[in-house]
Amino acid sequence: MHITFSGVNELRRKEAGVEVKWDANRDPSQKFAGKLTFEHPQTLVYVANATATYPGRNVVASALFSFVANQFDSGLHLEWSPIDVIDISAGASYRTGNITEFKASSQLLTPFEGWKRTSLSAL
Repeated sequence: MHITFSGVNELRRKEAGVEVKWDANRDPSQKFAGKLTFEHPQTLVYVANATATYPGRNVVASALFSFVANQFDSGLHLEWSPIDVIDISAGASYRTGNITEFKASSQLLTPFEGWKRTSLSAL
């Protein structure tokens, strides 16, 4: 068995990874690999990504949180096959002036029967 660790620790970016090979001499595909990244590119903007790979499967996840210039956006994404994906997103914005406007929306997309697309919007 062979285990490899990796990482990055910068001010606005963090990353950690691991790879475990348990039969690399006979079959190099027999391994588990996982990686997690976190980025903070500007004030009130955060992005996280995760991947896990093992024989026959690749799982990907990501998250976003952003609040910039009166605009809020957030989202979660989980994918365990090309057709099996869950996406959740929400956003809101406001504008002030003679009239104050507020808009909000959210959406849930899944591969599950009865929950393929669910959304909500408000003005």
